[in-house]
Amino acid sequence: MFGLIVSLLWFMRIAEKSPIGLPGLKGPPLPALVINTTILLVILINMIVNWDYLEFVTESADGFENFSALARLILVSCLTLVPHLIAFKHRQIDWKVQPAGVTPQ
Repeated sequence: MFGLIVSLLWFMRIAEKSPIGLPGLKGPPLPALVINTTILLVILINMIVNWDYLEFVTESADGFENFSALARLILVSCLTLVPHLIAFKHRQIDWKVQPAGVTPQ
């Protein structure tokens, strides 16, 4: 899930709009993005380096005999991709921002 947050923050910085398409939202400052991206990379590198240990824990844990480290990686990827696809669908609507104090008729 942390990958989802970091990727959405980078999207906001690059596209200068919110994940659902509201214009003018640039997200957090660049140093915060760099720190979050660094943390994400450390977590992913740790997962890759400890891949064999994850396989061992998966085999020895009760109830997780069929849930391999690869299945975990696929699950994390889906947890990141699905919200992006939902936000992409919302961005296709092309939001119109109302001025403050004006209600639609």
